[in-house]
Amino acid sequence: MPRRTLTIDDAAAIAAALPGVTEGVSYGTRGWKVGRKFLMREKEKIDAVLVIGAGTLDERDLLLERDPEVFFITDHYRGWPVLLVRLSHISRRELAALIERAWRRSATRKLIAERDG
Repeated sequence: MPRRTLTIDDAAAIAAALPGVTEGVSYGTRGWKVGRKFLMREKEKIDAVLVIGAGTLDERDLLLERDPEVFFITDHYRGWPVLLVRLSHISRRELAALIERAWRRSATRKLIAERDG
């Protein structure tokens, strides 16, 4: 049985379960922050694609090389540690892990302690 394609609402639900995450608007699309720090946002003009911080350019490049069906960038993001994620090609477990890694880079120690509690 084929798996269900994930949506921006699925990504939103994963993010909302993490302490300190708020939803707002980023570049005219749904976006999420931890405090004042960027977590992720919906990609404008491309359905079911998430923009998420990758930590470093090396981490981004490793993910791009490892799974180009899931991860990609456009020229606009070439110099930034940001990934575009095709939600149609990633499992919920992998997406949750990716969002949590991005959250841990932006969260305060107090929020991380609350999560790990």
